[in-house]
Amino acid sequence: MVNVWIVREGDAAPDVLRYSVASWRSGTVTVNGVDALVAAMDGDNDGVFTNGDYWSVLAASAPDAAKAVLSHTEARPTSRLMFLPTAARELVLEFRSFSPDGRSIDFAVVDRPTTKAGDRAADDFLASERSRPRATTPFPWGHDFTAARAQSKSASRQLLIDFEATWCGPCKSMDEWVWTDAEVAARLQAGYVGVKLDGDVEKALAKRFNVAGYPTMIALDASGNEARRVVGYQSSSQMLAFLNAARLKR
Repeated sequence: MVNVWIVREGDAAPDVLRYSVASWRSGTVTVNGVDALVAAMDGDNDGVFTNGDYWSVLAASAPDAAKAVLSHTEARPTSRLMFLPTAARELVLEFRSFSPDGRSIDFAVVDRPTTKAGDRAADDFLASERSRPRATTPFPWGHDFTAARAQSKSASRQLLIDFEATWCGPCKSMDEWVWTDAEVAARLQAGYVGVKLDGDVEKALAKRFNVAGYPTMIALDASGNEARRVVGYQSSSQMLAFLNAARLKR
């Protein structure tokens, strides 16, 4: 399988054709009588599947299994275990190897004193967010940089730019859990003007601010000078520390 796409920059007609080998493979298998879906994910997109990539195994009876087995929710590094439910107990699966083209996976049923729930508990990076109070009044994000910059200047408030993308999972998690956090929203309300920019649309601004990943949050002072930036998902506590540090640097 090969993926092919055209790259279009600005209004110019695209003149570049790019391609890559598919970054995933999936198939079906029966493990001790349990029908399952298995997937291999090429984490670095180098076209070769190795022990440094990702795998996933899911019971065929699981909800939306064909889609879920290929999701980041189920995928784990090959050093991690997979699990299949049976009437008696969960089968614990341990990775052995990929074929270089990712068309086959060798794994084994092993005896380990753990369950999927127990094994995955540490992966729940939102656990600390769920118990935090939600904001009753959402922080008003703008989507026009020029207007937000003018508002920041006239109100003598810092401007917080949130560069995001529609395909960015961590961006969506922050929208759901961090920007709606009562303490984060209150801190923003007290001293910031906020603007959300889609980096795939606002390419000139993304280039101007040297955005290399999403989400990227940049705090500007009222004069438009960068006070601080952070890249990647931030928890509520991390974002509060960032906002405090940016305020102190004004």
